[in-house]
Amino acid sequence: MVSSPLLSVILVNYRGKEFTIRCIHSLYAHQLSFPLEIIVVDNHSDDGSVDVIRRSFPRVLVLELPENKGFGFANNEGAAKAHGEYLFFLNNDTEIENDCFTPIVNFFSTRTHVGIVGPKLIYGDRGFQLSFGKFPTLLNEYRTKSLLKKEHRIVPPTQPQKVDWVTGAALCMPKQLFTSIGGFDQHYFMYFEDADLCKRVTNEGYSVWYVPSVSIIHHKGKSYTQSSDRIAVEYRKSQLYYYQKHGLIVEFRLLKFYLFLKYGLLCLQSEKRAVAKQILKLLHS
Repeated sequence: MVSSPLLSVILVNYRGKEFTIRCIHSLYAHQLSFPLEIIVVDNHSDDGSVDVIRRSFPRVLVLELPENKGFGFANNEGAAKAHGEYLFFLNNDTEIENDCFTPIVNFFSTRTHVGIVGPKLIYGDRGFQLSFGKFPTLLNEYRTKSLLKKEHRIVPPTQPQKVDWVTGAALCMPKQLFTSIGGFDQHYFMYFEDADLCKRVTNEGYSVWYVPSVSIIHHKGKSYTQSSDRIAVEYRKSQLYYYQKHGLIVEFRLLKFYLFLKYGLLCLQSEKRAVAKQILKLLHS
């Protein structure tokens, strides 16, 4: 009789088969004390990803989606097929260097009402990567962006700490809790879906923890192939939705005013006119 997996690792792939293959290799390279399930959700790639991954890893469940509906949607599809007690959402541009899963799973039993756990993320050169923060507000977003500019000078935390959110690039939570709150909000195509998930978990009385004793290499953004214009539009769309959804009414209005001024001016620049018009259209929707 095959025992049920304690942990289901869910990877979303979009035209990034090289990164996904490298990530899966790293997952299988370390012996775990419990059964592990790996699920790859392919967001309608056109680079042969599905065939290559299936051929390379027969034990991996590969879900082939007929269209790309975003990061949250794909993760929800993977979670629906998962059998693990815990779900570990992991970016495909990551690499595991050791058994990082056992201490993360064990952490849930060290404190009461732990809802989400995120590990320390590092760059390939071992540099610290900011992967947690305060819930988005205009001030908190400004502070986070300022920290990202001096990321290499930050002294990383060494002890577990309760935080508002951890990045969806590496996020673990009980499947029962994930299901009970409805999973990722699929209105977000990309960006803010992780902060939104953590916010809803916190609203249910659970805590979010950053655990720096466990580290994972994250080749941040290297596997993503969308244009910078598409990224800019999706970021603003998700940002506006998050502020409105979570009742940040005054800040929502200030944000819209700021975006109207910024992208109104950019409309005068021919090289930025197309993306500026798309974002201005968001403000009237």
